Amino acid sequence: MVERLEELKAEYLAKADEFVTHYEAIQDHWRERYSDIWPRLAPHYPTKSQLRRKFDYFWSVFELKGAEVKEGSAPEIIAAYEQARNDLQERYQEMVEEAVVYLRKKVLEVVTNLSGRLKEGRIVRNDTLESVRRVESWFKDLNIFGDGQVEESLGQLRSVLNGTDYEALKDNEALKNQLAGLADQVAAVAGKLDDISVISGNYKRMIELN
Repeated sequence: MVERLEELKAEYLAKADEFVTHYEAIQDHWRERYSDIWPRLAPHYPTKSQLRRKFDYFWSVFELKGAEVKEGSAPEIIAAYEQARNDLQERYQEMVEEAVVYLRKKVLEVVTNLSGRLKEGRIVRNDTLESVRRVESWFKDLNIFGDGQVEESLGQLRSVLNGTDYEALKDNEALKNQLAGLADQVAAVAGKLDDISVISGNYKRMIELN
């Protein structure tokens, strides 16, 4: 996890440096385009050094822990604690289920688009193939809930997509059929929602809610 955060930090800061590098050119463009009002706009633009300091990337590590009932607490305090704990567990499970459904729907959208294009004989451009690679990486990064079936089926699709582009695909019917079949397998798993409660229950047991 920390390694991935470091990678994201490097990517973010590189983009920030790129933006700052082109900052003066951007200002020149706006100065030329809005020359009549530029004197009023210019004071609101920070300097390059001020602008660069506005970009940063860091993370914090913390522990969430529920309230504790001390020995000898009044019955009403114990009852309130148990009620709050039960409410938290219920809401927590709902939150996990909502997150799993959201991730699956995004995957379903992408793989259904790929499968439909392949089956209908429409052109499958490189940006469509890249969208599948991106969603596979995105899902893997966010799959903290242990949704193994979707991750595994996406990985199988991605492994076949690696090295494949528009030119390799356009006249290769066997490859098209293979990709369509794998995309349908992903769609079947991602579109199946009757196991969501099992995933949320398994994830909840990994977290101490005492």
